[in-house]
Amino acid sequence: MSEREAARLLETDAEVAELAATLAGEPLVAVDTEADSFHSYFTKVCLVQISTRTADYIIDPLSASNLAPLAPMLSDPSVICVLHGSDYDLRILDRDHGLRIAGLFDTMVAARLLGYQAFGLASLLKQHFDLDVSKAAQRADWSRRPLTKELLGYAAGDTHYLAALRDILHRELTEAGRLSWAVEEFALLEQIRHEPRDPDPDAYRKIKGSRELDRRGLAILGELYQWRDRRAQALDRAPFRVMGNTTLLELARRRPCQTKELATIPGMPRSLSRAAGQEILAALRAALALPEEELPPRRKPSRGQRQDPDPTLPKLKKLRDQLAAEVSLDPGLVAPNALLESLSRAGPKTQDQMLEVPGMRKWQATLLGTRFLNVLRDR
Repeated sequence: MSEREAARLLETDAEVAELAATLAGEPLVAVDTEADSFHSYFTKVCLVQISTRTADYIIDPLSASNLAPLAPMLSDPSVICVLHGSDYDLRILDRDHGLRIAGLFDTMVAARLLGYQAFGLASLLKQHFDLDVSKAAQRADWSRRPLTKELLGYAAGDTHYLAALRDILHRELTEAGRLSWAVEEFALLEQIRHEPRDPDPDAYRKIKGSRELDRRGLAILGELYQWRDRRAQALDRAPFRVMGNTTLLELARRRPCQTKELATIPGMPRSLSRAAGQEILAALRAALALPEEELPPRRKPSRGQRQDPDPTLPKLKKLRDQLAAEVSLDPGLVAPNALLESLSRAGPKTQDQMLEVPGMRKWQATLLGTRFLNVLRDR
């Protein structure tokens, strides 16, 4: 990091309150979080990093749990809050601490709108500051204490340069005439809230290779998937740390009947087969005992799948790709396929009608403009 004092670690509610007072009047702060989603089932915010242009702070919310004093500053639209890839941070800060951010500037979104091919933070820091960011801590268990000096340094580095990076990207957006695009995207991100989701009963179908299973194999995979989820909850461990997806798939294929056979399954931890072998076999037997009529279908139609192909859609995609090339942007950013499908169904005749299509941004409607409308009118 650049030459200034090392990040200050805050571990008490009093220190957080003191920080809130210190930051009062700051025109810009950079914010990031570290969570334990790679290790725990019940993920939580384990660190909150905040940087100004002159100082870095790291809050440990596992010991300093009252972050409410920061809320007025973070929710003040006159304070620029710089984050990188803010979607997940916004959700977990809202979920765990009721913190909401206004005045957002997302450096990843800005980079994408400028046509950067590599828009990860490490890539941007390398390009603009010639920094090589270590990836060693990316999968660290941030819930473990005490935190090492190396981990604290890594965490502080995530916000240390964000103010300077924001200045560069803000200037580039202005010069490219795309600042209004970014402002629109930031405003939409500011509305993000944590929304609890019901478990997806078909999540097991997303496992690579599941399409190759017969109906009985799918039933076994689904039963094992649910068993793994229950065990992961009981252990508060990320599901893949209980058993990997490839191991689930192999169990569904081989269908062992005895505990000693579990040891032959690739990726099966010995400790797991000893501790939970009978549970695994019970899940297998439950699926094997299902009547034929209760087995899941081999292929479940995708949501919103069309029965008849839309002849307009290929034309819209081709035009979208041309426009994206003209402005050097990712086609999926200019107009995601789902938005193209919505446009084709809605058939707008004017730009105002385009804006009524769910998911359509003003900058997208302006960019797509009459060329898109002509395709929709002429079909």
